[in-house]
Amino acid sequence: MDTECLPGMAPVDERKLQAMATIGHVGRYALKHQVGIGGLGAVYAALDPLLSRPIAVKMLRVCDLGAAQRESLEQQLLAEARAAGGLNHPHIVTVYDAGLAEEGVYIAMERLQGRDLRQLLADGWRPDMVQAARIAKRLADALAYAHGKGVVHRDVKPANIFMVGRTQPKVLD
Repeated sequence: MDTECLPGMAPVDERKLQAMATIGHVGRYALKHQVGIGGLGAVYAALDPLLSRPIAVKMLRVCDLGAAQRESLEQQLLAEARAAGGLNHPHIVTVYDAGLAEEGVYIAMERLQGRDLRQLLADGWRPDMVQAARIAKRLADALAYAHGKGVVHRDVKPANIFMVGRTQPKVLD
């Protein structure tokens, strides 16, 4: 397994995460800080107090939508969680839980350390030919596995490929 770190990458220190102030809760999960934001939601570093492990929680945030449109998006996110939750592959993010809480729809998943491929490329990182071939093979394996389970990604792009080390991609979303 490749353990070489990318610039700006630091391992999760569980003690620091537990000691960090909680900014809110979703279900049983203690949100610690926001790690990303997108058009329809945000991702938080969180702690699962029951299992004492760091996780990531993806929350759908759709305050300005009508009830029907919001419900449709909530159902899409839960369908995404169901599809991803049935997958077990080293290059696909692991989904632990999903649900509808007072705060909205959420997906609890493994906490990854690194950066997405879009960010890395924007910052000037360029894999050499061997790294690029390893990344492409691992992504193809992950997508073929998902397709074999009846799951089609439909939005493969650099922002949905998280790099853990220089050759360890994880397919997101």
